[in-house]
Amino acid sequence: MSLRPIHSVQFYYAVLVISLGLYHWPLLQFASTELNLGSWVGVQTLVTVLAVITLLSSVIFVVLLLFSRRLFKLVLGLIALANAAALYFMVTYQVIIDRTMVGNVLNTDASEAGELFHPNLLLYLVLFGLVPALLLWKLPIQKLARLRLAGHGVLVVALCLGWMAASGSTWLWIDKHAKVLGGMILPWGYMANTARFVAANNEQNQVQLPLPDLQVQEEGKRLVVLVIGETARAANFSYYGYERQTTPMLATTSTVALNNPVACTTYTTGSIRCMLAHANPEELDAVYEYLPSYLNRHDVDVIWRTNNWGEPPITVTNYDKASVLREGCKGGDYCQLDDVLLTGLKDRIAASSKDKILVVLHQKGSHGPSYNKRFTANESQFMPVCESVNLSECDEQSLVNAYDNSILHTDQFLYKTIQMLKDLKGTPSAFIYMSDHGESLGEHGLYLHGTPYSIAPDVQKQVPMLVWMSPKFKAKKGLQNQDINWRQEHTHSNIFHSVIGAMGYRKGAYDSQQDIFSIE
Repeated sequence: MSLRPIHSVQFYYAVLVISLGLYHWPLLQFASTELNLGSWVGVQTLVTVLAVITLLSSVIFVVLLLFSRRLFKLVLGLIALANAAALYFMVTYQVIIDRTMVGNVLNTDASEAGELFHPNLLLYLVLFGLVPALLLWKLPIQKLARLRLAGHGVLVVALCLGWMAASGSTWLWIDKHAKVLGGMILPWGYMANTARFVAANNEQNQVQLPLPDLQVQEEGKRLVVLVIGETARAANFSYYGYERQTTPMLATTSTVALNNPVACTTYTTGSIRCMLAHANPEELDAVYEYLPSYLNRHDVDVIWRTNNWGEPPITVTNYDKASVLREGCKGGDYCQLDDVLLTGLKDRIAASSKDKILVVLHQKGSHGPSYNKRFTANESQFMPVCESVNLSECDEQSLVNAYDNSILHTDQFLYKTIQMLKDLKGTPSAFIYMSDHGESLGEHGLYLHGTPYSIAPDVQKQVPMLVWMSPKFKAKKGLQNQDINWRQEHTHSNIFHSVIGAMGYRKGAYDSQQDIFSIE
């Protein structure tokens, strides 16, 4: 059965209406909760938002259709598939596809991408992507009446612009929610945010300018281990008042939990840059070398081991991925987890000929949605656990149980790291742990992380920051545990300066006010 050809103008209007209704119901739901649709102002504001979407779509659709009907169908088919995937994640995890989230998607490795798969994703791709794409491709369009089509396009654009100009009072609300709305307009939102991310990433990959030279103030051996956590929120650490005992092993050490640690972003790449930069990267007018490169240039033995991704370009003595370390790991199931980062590490440190050693361990931590894969079977203390990547399918308690078990594994991993330092008796050593960001576990309907910072809930911002110091380190620095926790709040910015201070360096880009080990 052959389909009856449709007029190009009718086709244009049909695509406008269908794309508006098919892919923008999350935006309509958001607007309905934030606006009083029982008032004229509320309705006027919603129509203005729809006019913006229609304006963007109209311009692109008309240009493509005038150029080539086949190209128009091909591009819209690809857009339908991309929109379907975006719609699934927006609905399932309540994410907003802004520049940050685009960065998370583009930086996700294959193993993490695989963990996000759920049969419902396939369902969305078929219903909202493949079916519309096939219908578009099969539907015959009459020979283009280009002048008439262009006229209708101009008419739609003029009506949208006219409405927007006459509804100036609604722009205050739109401006206030611009980040959220921009991340919900499909596909133009994620297209624009992809361009923004690429531009920002290219800027970050510029040649890094050297920071001023450091000066050694404290001679002799010094070892600092920095553990960069992943997706650990302070709310689920016993140290920060959580009713469950999720850090029982650390509780047996003299580890200090610093007051009110706050992440600078809600996503990995941005937070790691904050930790490793001498100042907030967003406030700098150029790109400067990061902490590992800075110390490497000052003859520090810098060992970076990662079970994750997301660090900026760095120069270090050794850079080891978990996949390589697993070849020499003999820890059974633990080799698939963060414990692999400790493989042969004590011997590597002991064999170093350098006085100053920095070890950075970048965890997989509690990265979701597969929290149940972040711990071994014998660590399932809290039961039952959520085993689905579609977190909304799990009841609240099983989701929290899975997450808390992942924190328990981090507890034992950090404990093992501290025990390793204790075994290196002759070396003054310090241990710093801080997570890159927190996580939403269904509160306010949100899951995972990456929500724009201005509207992100506290659980995505408030993270644990723990410090342990060896007796020899304390003696060298003239410190006791209580001396390092006098600040009312701590941030990622403390990491750069605290590591340098712990090493015994001064001057250069070092700021004693940001150094937790400084009591000046």
